[in-house]
Amino acid sequence: MKYICSKCMKKVDIKTRQSKCVCGGLWKLEFTPPLFNINLIDMSTWGIFRYRAFMPIKDDIWKDITLGEGMTPIISLDRNVMLKMDYFMPTLSFKDRGAAMLIAHCKTIQVDSVVEDSSGNAGNSIAAYCGKAGIDCEIFVPEGTSQKKIDMIKAHNAKVN
Repeated sequence: MKYICSKCMKKVDIKTRQSKCVCGGLWKLEFTPPLFNINLIDMSTWGIFRYRAFMPIKDDIWKDITLGEGMTPIISLDRNVMLKMDYFMPTLSFKDRGAAMLIAHCKTIQVDSVVEDSSGNAGNSIAAYCGKAGIDCEIFVPEGTSQKKIDMIKAHNAKVN
């Protein structure tokens, strides 16, 4: 897999540590998912990674990351409104889907430490997935963040500032 510069179209290896291209352009992932085919869905897996054929992840790296995110129930509020029950996610937040993908990518490119700023849910989610993946994690929270949110982040062995 490669990154491609959004400005000059230069391609670099996905393991680059450069935050942007030397020309100043931002990196885009060079990835085109296959056309939808139900046979590409791994029905033996329950969660977002059952759709990994359509995701830019390599091999079985997801097995080191997953906490069982995704596949949360949908309920009807009435005939016109349906609700996705994402409080069934591992850290009680929809942010687990993105955190799982982010940390899977970090694991792929051999990142050993993640730093994030968050007022709560994203920090907790990233801390949880880093903990599962064996990646050090440091979360910066704003002054006034509730102690409960800080405790949740620390429960995953993340450092909180």
